[in-house]
Amino acid sequence: MSYIAACLFLYLSHIIPSAPGVRGRLVALLGARSFRILYSVVSTAAVVWFVWAYSVSELGGWIFTPLPGIIWGAMALIPIAIFLMVARVGTPYGEIARPAGVRGIYRITRFPGSWGVLLWALVHLAATGDIKRVVAFGTFALIAATALLKNEYVIRREPGVEARQFVEATGFFPLAAIFTGRQRFAGREIGWRIFLVSFLVTGLLLALHPLLFGVNPLHLIG
Repeated sequence: MSYIAACLFLYLSHIIPSAPGVRGRLVALLGARSFRILYSVVSTAAVVWFVWAYSVSELGGWIFTPLPGIIWGAMALIPIAIFLMVARVGTPYGEIARPAGVRGIYRITRFPGSWGVLLWALVHLAATGDIKRVVAFGTFALIAATALLKNEYVIRREPGVEARQFVEATGFFPLAAIFTGRQRFAGREIGWRIFLVSFLVTGLLLALHPLLFGVNPLHLIG
């Protein structure tokens, strides 16, 4: 029960403070700086509790058996997920009401970070199947999916010109704006550093995976 409670708290700690209407009220009540500090403390506590609960959980059993060859799909998709997350961190977004502008990764999707987390979680979900890890990755997938829907809801209701123009010029789904001709892929805008960091992070996580998680993905190939 502690593990399930930790997963639920992790989800709620990310969703409630940023929910439409809630964030504004909390900032007005606490002040912007105090809100950021409180949010950071709660989020960190949620992650620490989740990691501890996961490490000691004895939740067993299987929900499904992963499909044969799923590891090949995972090895292809995880670098893409990491790239989306790194590009989001490395490319300032601005405020939801005043996006910084359509460039780089935002030509691919207006919410690259959330799509990256969702892809990462779903790939791991499909590659596991046991209850303990399904609950863990399902939690992260739910956090990312909720963030996507919440951000889309908020930005589409922003009255500002910047937000409206950003929505019209970008796509919710990855590559949607490019396929419909509203955007083009601009690798130079993304920058070689983003690609390099993504490659290095992917390699580092692959190397540390056996130590951190007890599973070597490379051993599963073949």
